[in-house]
Amino acid sequence: TCVITNIGTCHLENLGDRDGVLKAKTEIFRSMQPSGHIVLNGDDDKLATVEGYHGVKPVFFGLDAKRDVYADQIVSRGLKGVSCRIHMGEDAFDVLVPTPGIHMVYNALAAAAVGRIYGLTIEEIKRGIESLETIRGRFKMIETENFLVVDDCYNANPMSMKASLDVLHDG
Repeated sequence: TCVITNIGTCHLENLGDRDGVLKAKTEIFRSMQPSGHIVLNGDDDKLATVEGYHGVKPVFFGLDAKRDVYADQIVSRGLKGVSCRIHMGEDAFDVLVPTPGIHMVYNALAAAAVGRIYGLTIEEIKRGIESLETIRGRFKMIETENFLVVDDCYNANPMSMKASLDVLHDG
């Protein structure tokens, strides 16, 4: 299963522009088995143009109700995370993504889409999302007696910095 969450501006020094990033990221499809799956962020203007690869049609996720997997009723819970309702076909469920930021809702949607592809139940998908723990360098929050440290230094790029600043502003 190939999952691509966005086509950002990282690696432009080698790839020229976002079209170059799209071309490079979609090269992963060549390694996919014929029975494979493609899961893409349909809200990303570049990924939304991908029609498939060798007959494999993408599963699109996003915040638009036209997507195969989408979220609505999104509410920031500050540093506790983001709550939302995830829709997958006829099924829908409420979930708390335990890391702040709208970008984490997109990650949860990608995970839900993959879970559905592999036959997980709604409860299993929800439990997996709600048990998310960030890794060092990826908006890892470290609480001390006197202050909160936010470690978000892994491979910073303009998109990731904007997401972090948005979280800190809203949090």
